[in-house]
Amino acid sequence: SHSFDKVLLLGILEHLPDEYKKLVIKEANRLVKRKGTIYLVVNNKKSIFLKLVKKWKKPMQKKSGYYSSLMDPCKTAAYLKSLNLKVSIVSSNLYYSILLHALDKIDHTLISKSDINKIAELFEHCIDLDVNKHRNKLSKLYESLEEKFADQYFLLATRK
Repeated sequence: SHSFDKVLLLGILEHLPDEYKKLVIKEANRLVKRKGTIYLVVNNKKSIFLKLVKKWKKPMQKKSGYYSSLMDPCKTAAYLKSLNLKVSIVSSNLYYSILLHALDKIDHTLISKSDINKIAELFEHCIDLDVNKHRNKLSKLYESLEEKFADQYFLLATRK
């Protein structure tokens, strides 16, 4: 208990049935030291893009044991707050998601090697926008877009 400065829940919660998600978050809270931080990546239940992907359409477990579901970032933040954690939604992957899903619809054999390098730079730029520039004074303008188009949110929860 209370042994770690940081606990990472990155890309894990969406692979757990709902009844275990809260238990895992609660366990992360037990593990983290006072003033320590839990880092979470939460797949966005309201993403228009993710709703179209077969594995995310409804929570389910395959025969192989693989489980997939989506989460509501605001409800997750509220649950973290109920555990007396200081919570902030740091960023989303709004720009990255839009580019990713737009390119997903293109026949990739039609893209030249030169264009692939430029697209890679564009992805880097989108990541930079998502991480460094999005959560500034303009972010209020993008909140409704973020809710609809971002695939993931990055949250921090710090023990008081």
